[in-house]
Amino acid sequence: MKIADYQLTIVHIPLATPFITALRRVETASAVRLRIVADDGRIGIGEAPPTEAITGESLASIRRSIENFLIPPMGRPFDDLDEALRRIHAGCTGASSAKAAVDIALHD
Repeated sequence: MKIADYQLTIVHIPLATPFITALRRVETASAVRLRIVADDGRIGIGEAPPTEAITGESLASIRRSIENFLIPPMGRPFDDLDEALRRIHAGCTGASSAKAAVDIALHD
């Protein structure tokens, strides 16, 4: 299998109740949504919300990591999910949220 196509979008989801921590108040949850299409037609979706205070990632950096480092290696065939996950983790240092979005989409 290999990733034949993908789409990245930014989603903003209003929360019914604000999420409040010592660091911030969130009234709208934002995330990078990744939709992948495998060469066999299967589709998977994953998302990654930015938590700059914790991971250092923003919506823009998540998007860049996925586009520039994580999706390109998936354009080559891989035999199984374990091989795909190894490619994700070797794709770049850090970028845990971006890696999670790709991981989730592959599992989906």
